[in-house]
Amino acid sequence: MDEALETVLVRLATGLQRRLAGHARRQGIRWSALMALGDLRAHGPLSQRQLAEREGVTPATISLLVRELRAEGLVDETADPHDARRRRLRLTRAGAGRLEHDLERLSGALADLPLSFSGGERRALAAALPVLLRELG
Repeated sequence: MDEALETVLVRLATGLQRRLAGHARRQGIRWSALMALGDLRAHGPLSQRQLAEREGVTPATISLLVRELRAEGLVDETADPHDARRRRLRLTRAGAGRLEHDLERLSGALADLPLSFSGGERRALAAALPVLLRELG
């Protein structure tokens, strides 16, 4: 990836994260829970260590979050298929429902952005974003 594109993408990601996290806070949505549930949906089941690494937080921080998510019935544990002594976190049906509900509530976060794309720019963006999302996993 060329450096100019990388810089633009980092600035875009930072701006979107700030805007979405602020909107989530105003909607009463815990950003950390939303991100953890999303990671479990996309990449789970995961160990607590793996989830902490994905979230960029300490094991103590993820332990507290997981305890809260388990108490709410949003995640549960299952045995690791490769080592029965280890446990892995997975999204429950309630967790998947909460994730979808919260994502829907966030959908208006970008509605008031004053974007003035031309038709061609909108089509190019609409074609490029799914590829970028796929690559990001």
